[in-house]
Amino acid sequence: MTTHERLTLWEKLRLWTGCGLCIGLFWPLGRLILARADPMAALTLAGRADLFTSWLSVSALMAVAGGVGAVTLGGRRTYSGLLTAAVGLAALNLRFGTVQQFLAAVGVDPVARRSVFAGLIGETILWSAAMSVALVTESLVVRWLGLGRTPPLPEVSQAKSARSAGQTPGWAVGLLATGIAAVVAVVVLSQTLARTDVAWVARKQVYFALGLSFFLASLAASQVLPHVAGFWHLLAPTVVSLPTSSWAWREPVTRIQYYEAIPELPRNWLVRALPVEYLSMGVIGSILGVWIGGRLAATRRAGAAA
Repeated sequence: MTTHERLTLWEKLRLWTGCGLCIGLFWPLGRLILARADPMAALTLAGRADLFTSWLSVSALMAVAGGVGAVTLGGRRTYSGLLTAAVGLAALNLRFGTVQQFLAAVGVDPVARRSVFAGLIGETILWSAAMSVALVTESLVVRWLGLGRTPPLPEVSQAKSARSAGQTPGWAVGLLATGIAAVVAVVVLSQTLARTDVAWVARKQVYFALGLSFFLASLAASQVLPHVAGFWHLLAPTVVSLPTSSWAWREPVTRIQYYEAIPELPRNWLVRALPVEYLSMGVIGSILGVWIGGRLAATRRAGAAA
């Protein structure tokens, strides 16, 4: 299992099939598990009376999706299970409201908004944990069924062994790669997430901006630090989402004159995406960036060896 081997047409079709299966899994079951009384409510875990049960149910879906991705691609590509799980979660989010409906339900009271955004900080951690469940499941399925040479999680252990032999950098450089990816993502998001600071939230634009930003971020980080494990690049969506919610918690209401009384208006352009959108579309973009970045690095090495 690698991040850079070229996939055949048949393997690509299998990967697309796995994504389709996960969409079919999340679309009805996820809506059934997480539905609220308001059909236009946003997909959030914060504020739910059944928070723990809901998270366990979503994590179970993520585990199944991670296993589906590992099996459909036969362990040929690292993070295939995590990718299919993220695709399913992104599809599920389409059945719920945007951050605009979420903020409209809260209103413009600063105290209420601070309480809500404090919940989103914890929610970022919960969605990240659910993503980790998919990654762990993928690793276990690959190992148990012998689908690939190495499961995804031991990629970090392999990097540690190689580092002891002087072949790869340590965790500090891994964190540097995460930081580079996060900075690049924020820069691209600042130009693509919204037309203006007071424009209405457009979900298609949000999805496109998140996927593109983290794809370019992961691709850039993998080129600057090509020997760092791809795992570090996948942390960038969490690293960006956490301070975003923290910033919104600190200053919950926009300071733009004449727009302070509009409840649907996000505090800033980064808050135009919910944590579930950061984690789903961000992880999708990051994985694709890791794959293509690994392929480019392998091509350069092959050219240098020739």
